[in-house]
Amino acid sequence: MTRATESVNDAMGMVSIHSRAALVAMLDPVTGQLRMLHVTTPQAALKKVGATPPGRTMGDLFEQLASALIIELRVKFWKHTAVAHLVPPCAAMMHGHDSRGSCFPRVKQPPATSVQAVALP
Repeated sequence: MTRATESVNDAMGMVSIHSRAALVAMLDPVTGQLRMLHVTTPQAALKKVGATPPGRTMGDLFEQLASALIIELRVKFWKHTAVAHLVPPCAAMMHGHDSRGSCFPRVKQPPATSVQAVALP
């Protein structure tokens, strides 16, 4: 989980700890909606791109991905380039959650009927 104001270098530093591809989530500071991106591990097979500028924020990165859909990026401590792309929002999740924590609508259950116990021989 990141904030729009967090630097890309700091956020990707946390991603690096896991040594595998990761999902990075952020609450949009304007709409409050959950936004997510998927970032791969740095890949030696990709052409090395320039390091992300130090002042670049995660908000900036999410905005770039909103129009570019997929980008190559490298932060100062990565030897190789990684790829990042937005994860499309799930419509069901955009409607909020009920008291059970579920984003799916409740299904009315038929009323319970009484059942008589039957003695077994």
